[in-house]
Amino acid sequence: MNKNTLTIKKYWNSGADLVFEVGEGFLLKDSIKGTVRITRLTVYRKPDKHSTRINMFAQLRNRGLGFFEVILTRDRYADSGQFLSRTTYTFTDVGVESLYMRDNREELTLICSGYTEK
Repeated sequence: MNKNTLTIKKYWNSGADLVFEVGEGFLLKDSIKGTVRITRLTVYRKPDKHSTRINMFAQLRNRGLGFFEVILTRDRYADSGQFLSRTTYTFTDVGVESLYMRDNREELTLICSGYTEK
């Protein structure tokens, strides 16, 4: 059993972070275009009060609007509920590529030039 959370660092103007559960899963994809590495993180989540603002970031991405840092945390648990391990993926200079509604969930795609895994 896994629990995935996404943290958008300094999301609010006041510097507070936005943290939400990625209960529907995620997809991490790396590609090379010419000499540039492009990383896409697609997360599937239930829409909430932040959906409209996140969609605004997608619409304004071509103006350079994005996030300084996004962290995906993946906690793994045994069937008994015992904590097994934690993996964190840290993305920097992140833009919102797209936000689509798919049935009753959102498909949020973030784009950046790479990530680190711990």
